Amino acid sequence: MRKQALPFMLERIRRCRRCNMEVNRPPLEYEEMPYCARCLSEGAKMGVRAGVRWRRVGNYVEIRQVEQKAH
Repeated sequence: MRKQALPFMLERIRRCRRCNMEVNRPPLEYEEMPYCARCLSEGAKMGVRAGVRWRRVGNYVEIRQVEQKAH
């Protein structure tokens, strides 16, 4: 039995890796950021509470974990 290729339409659907909602972005942009805007925003808010620092580098943002002092 010969393996059939998936229909072209199904190959192009990209989904958020957290909530599984369809993400309408170009493939390269999706590979760099595979999350929808809502999940990305929620993740950023959680990161701020967890002690993460953001630094803008060109068109991107570097995320650094802040060292927490032991009490």
